[in-house]
Amino acid sequence: MRRAWLAVLVAGAVWGQTAVEPTTLGGAVNASQVAGKIIFAGQPDEAALKEAAARGAKVVINLRQPEEMAQVKVDEPKAAETSGMSYVSAPMKGHELSEADREKVFTLLDEARKPGGKPVFLHCGTSNRVGFLWGLYNASREKLDVEEAVARAKAAGMKSPALEKALREQLAAK
Repeated sequence: MRRAWLAVLVAGAVWGQTAVEPTTLGGAVNASQVAGKIIFAGQPDEAALKEAAARGAKVVINLRQPEEMAQVKVDEPKAAETSGMSYVSAPMKGHELSEADREKVFTLLDEARKPGGKPVFLHCGTSNRVGFLWGLYNASREKLDVEEAVARAKAAGMKSPALEKALREQLAAK
């Protein structure tokens, strides 16, 4: 019985770690992190990908559209693999992300937050969409009210008034 309670307390402590802290990450803009398990940023350069791997990230999740990536000078999937990380593309247009991609990203975030889970590096162009998705994720997993979810989204990089409006609308509809 004592071990069961200890497991619940440890899992709760890890799950409860949601404070977003600013950080630096190579040449990536708007970098931040949560408990060293989840790293957020805008578009990474090769140095940022190497640094994310050095910090323990095992998965890169890219929210950018293929046409956005055509403008990027780094072969991100190859650079991620070379750095020892797997690469996941979950293209998000504005506030729209397919249900399958959303669940894929949420599952990877769930895994990162577990004790011994695989840390992730989640990015888009500027961390705006990252913040939006982080707000949705927190509202979904922690049953947050709209204001707290929006605050967490902003802490993770959401600055767009249009994304904030969309987040508020999606959360109010639930």
